[in-house]
Amino acid sequence: MKKIPCGNPDCGERRAHWDNQDEKRGTQMIDVPDDYMGKSFCSITCACVAGYFSVKSGWIKDPKEG
Repeated sequence: MKKIPCGNPDCGERRAHWDNQDEKRGTQMIDVPDDYMGKSFCSITCACVAGYFSVKSGWIKDPKEG
């Protein structure tokens, strides 16, 4: 397993907690298999913001294809 950063470029700008508006959480790292070459997301929210997932439609783009 290896760690890769969340595929959402704005992940690090998200709040650490809803109660603290000023604290940013930083980019999250995700565990993936060593041979995985695509994007990975720390949450459905980050996948939606990055344009890879829609709550209504499901996956819009294949994260494995970067």
